[in-house]
Amino acid sequence: MHKWLIARRWASFFLLAAALCCGGCQTSHPYVWAAFDVTEPGWKVWNGQAVWKPRRSIPELTGDVLLAVNTNGSAFIQFTKTLPFAMARLDGQRWQIDFPDHRIYKGHYPLPRYFAWLQLPALTEGRPLAEGWTETGGLAQFDLRSRLTGETLHGYLLPP
Repeated sequence: MHKWLIARRWASFFLLAAALCCGGCQTSHPYVWAAFDVTEPGWKVWNGQAVWKPRRSIPELTGDVLLAVNTNGSAFIQFTKTLPFAMARLDGQRWQIDFPDHRIYKGHYPLPRYFAWLQLPALTEGRPLAEGWTETGGLAQFDLRSRLTGETLHGYLLPP
């Protein structure tokens, strides 16, 4: 009986060890964005220029802006200074913003209180901006400001 108890304890130990080693944590699968073809029906595209100041401590950057918004809630925003400098995507449920130094930020709605680029699609429909943002001027001459981070974005977008 003593040998049976020892064997049972060892078997329990090995089963527990196998479960811990092989089970692990479940990691979420990365969201795969569908390709956007802004020439398809339902898309409106604006082009313009903007001056972006990511934080109070960082100098302003000037570049070209492309904003494409679909009637299904999807949006694509690109800020370019010779090469793309900021690229954002929204699909009505998720958002993502990429920077050239391989920094990628993403999340679910509601939109975060940072990243002025994510606020531009709301301007096209007159929707409220994320908490902490103020806007004056509309799309033709926009001026976005974050009271929380000091981020600013001003510029203009030509109508589609």
